[in-house]
Amino acid sequence: MHPAVGTIAVTGMHSSGKSLLMSLLTGADYAQLARPQQNNKYSVKVPHSNLEILHKKEGEQKACVSPFIDFIETPGLSAENNEQNLHPLNILKSANAVIVVLDAFEAGATEELLLKQREFIIELFVEEDRRIAQGFLERYKKEQTKKPNDRQIPNAVENLNLIIDRLGRSDFDQKAILAVPEMKLISLMPVIFIANLSESNANENFKSADMGIPLKFEYDVLQLDSEDERKQFLKEFGIETLKSVNLVKFIYEKSGFITFLTSGDKDATGWGVRKGATAVEAAGAIHTDIAKGFVNGEIVGWEDYVKEAGLAKCKHKGLVRKVDKNYVMNDSDIVTFNFSPPKR
Repeated sequence: MHPAVGTIAVTGMHSSGKSLLMSLLTGADYAQLARPQQNNKYSVKVPHSNLEILHKKEGEQKACVSPFIDFIETPGLSAENNEQNLHPLNILKSANAVIVVLDAFEAGATEELLLKQREFIIELFVEEDRRIAQGFLERYKKEQTKKPNDRQIPNAVENLNLIIDRLGRSDFDQKAILAVPEMKLISLMPVIFIANLSESNANENFKSADMGIPLKFEYDVLQLDSEDERKQFLKEFGIETLKSVNLVKFIYEKSGFITFLTSGDKDATGWGVRKGATAVEAAGAIHTDIAKGFVNGEIVGWEDYVKEAGLAKCKHKGLVRKVDKNYVMNDSDIVTFNFSPPKR
């Protein structure tokens, strides 16, 4: 198992259904997740159908190694106690993306109620980010008195003032954050909204959420002893498959990650990187030495691979492209990196 691609934090108001969602995502015991003051962090395999196809075509005797993603749950957010929110908000800063659970479980849940929840939580993120930016601004101002000839500091100060003034507004330019690369803001991360539905509104399509799931219902189904029992139970409700089946993949993609593939003598492997990653960044995801000694990458596009039914035919037909370090990786690119091993 190689290191996790990144961390996705699960948050929401108290009793919104966070722990149920974590259980569906990770398979962890709900009773344990629901205990207060727990550090609920789990690594989860990311399913990738094209990796499975590659594995079958290039030799099922090889190992099939999927990418992993970490999920961490925060304590519940409070509408009354801002000080109580500092701890969960601090956890979010360690993440690459955030899932917010919106409570639509109670009878009478409406689009307006969910929108209010969503707007309240977004405002919490923005206010915390302004507080962070203010701290950086004070630090840079002190530095400015010590280093009056440093030209980067005035630029950082100017952009921090812009961030504090305009963050959360439609006229905010995210390029301002480039002046302070060490500052991480929650409101600029990918945020995925999951509505926690009940059986009575399980088919409701709330526009305030990216996905709606009857979390308690799906959790209860998964507690049944056998696959046959689960199928029979779902059939009685006229349901073919649980929404949570594709939940990890949905969140992984919404969080801005893609998977590129490698096929070696011993394994077929999926490697996760952020969308927009270059070839040299992808090489670094495998090993830092490959990135340091990067020469080029040899890429077979997924469509070519499927059309020709294998890597050998792609190579025979000249469909392997050599790319430099600035090539932007695509999901399901099959790659071999050529590199010069560093001198020890």
